[in-house]
Amino acid sequence: CYDSANPDRVVRSLDTSWLHGPSKLGVFVSQREQAEPVANVITGYYAQFWDGGFAFTVSANPAGGDVVTSNEPDKPAGVPGGAAAIPVLEAAVRQLAPGLDLACFYREQFGDYGDLAAMGIGDPRPALPGGYDELSKEIVRVTVPAASCNAVKAEGFIQERVNLFFARSSGQSIGINVNGAEGQGAESTGQFNPGYASWSNGKHYFNLNWDPGVVNEAAARKIALALDPGFANVCFVTQREMTDLEFSALGLKAPKAPEGFTNQPDAGRLKLETSGPCKDAVQGGGFIARWLLIGEAGRGVIEAGAWGGPQQPGSTYFPYIEGQSLYWKDVRGYSFYVTGAKGNLSDSREILLAVAESMDANFDESKLLDPPEGIKPMPMPYPADGGTSTGSSEPVPPSAPKR
Repeated sequence: CYDSANPDRVVRSLDTSWLHGPSKLGVFVSQREQAEPVANVITGYYAQFWDGGFAFTVSANPAGGDVVTSNEPDKPAGVPGGAAAIPVLEAAVRQLAPGLDLACFYREQFGDYGDLAAMGIGDPRPALPGGYDELSKEIVRVTVPAASCNAVKAEGFIQERVNLFFARSSGQSIGINVNGAEGQGAESTGQFNPGYASWSNGKHYFNLNWDPGVVNEAAARKIALALDPGFANVCFVTQREMTDLEFSALGLKAPKAPEGFTNQPDAGRLKLETSGPCKDAVQGGGFIARWLLIGEAGRGVIEAGAWGGPQQPGSTYFPYIEGQSLYWKDVRGYSFYVTGAKGNLSDSREILLAVAESMDANFDESKLLDPPEGIKPMPMPYPADGGTSTGSSEPVPPSAPKR
């Protein structure tokens, strides 16, 4: 192989496949010449290590199964791998690099419900509604090499994880995912919506999924509290569709469609509210409203929106196309945007300004703002006439929170 950073340099490499007789697992070995050491890791799906100037990746799967490579360390339960693969991977490491001490590897330890308390996670089973049976379970801790090993740090390696899946015979399910969050800090707000909740307590990230038609909010909160006793102290932002009365109370004005455009009303009207210790902390809660103005005869699409109050972390969508997006705030502190979502409107700024003026009687072009923090400019979208694209026409949301 050739080094992509240095095309003149040849990198020695070797890929081989083997069958481990006793377990009948297929073993795939990849080794690449590499001067920089990598962290030595053994999980239930792969082993990674460095020895003698080569970086090795070894995966173990049922013979004929899909290969699980090192960039897929967190396969869900029920796929090839798991605790049964670890002895096979250890045997491969001993043969490939007999000089390495297996005690100096970052290692996954597969456990059971009895291990949850030591991990700082509660057992959710007593809180489940009746009729749910366990379909899959993965409870994993990671042991870290002793300081005397002088091991290369496994950057980004998840310290702990729990994946649980329960279901009824009629098909409804409850899914639980918990990942370690050491060093990340607790997030100030979580999300709690019909069928889905996520939050962090500084040590773990929690995700809970359920069927809202079968499990009501109170039952879902009971499960969450069983998982994390600190759940009651988390500030949550929830979202639902706004009623006509609630929307009218906001005093928002729908954008006026320019000549040649048609207003598609109610592209999205969401009410965002707080719960937990910060319930009703913000008068009136938060909201998001969006409109689409559809151009005739390929004139493109204009998107307009308004939002205010608390927002869901990392999930609120604010498009920004450089050269054809306007951001501003009104006297009430509400935020607004108008953007050419599709079609090159950068040379028709007056169209966008006219839409902005129709939404806010006090709109002042001189007081336009930069887009919200974390939003990067997108390339120009497809021209309205169907010509050559100068970029993506799909808006890009802000960066998601670390998980």
